[in-house]
Amino acid sequence: MRWLMGWAMIVLPLSNVWAVGDPIAGRVKAKACVQCHGERGEGIGSMPKLEGYSRQQIVQQLLDYKHGRRQHVMMNTIASKLSERDIADIAAFFASMH
Repeated sequence: MRWLMGWAMIVLPLSNVWAVGDPIAGRVKAKACVQCHGERGEGIGSMPKLEGYSRQQIVQQLLDYKHGRRQHVMMNTIASKLSERDIADIAAFFASMH
């Protein structure tokens, strides 16, 4: 029983970000994202395309930037300010584009 409580303390805080986000709310929250990645995630200039990526892939990338596991000055700064709900919603928005 003790191990179950310990496991729940690790898993439950992470569950919000993996929940299905709201793509409509994500569209509003993605204002900074679309400046480089495009309105539909098509990428602008040399900026990476987000179209075609799954919601889970986008969540993982944003979490990696947020927690410093991936390094990019702009993305680390932007992602550090996102809540788990923001990440879920933004991921849902861009994933809905394909």
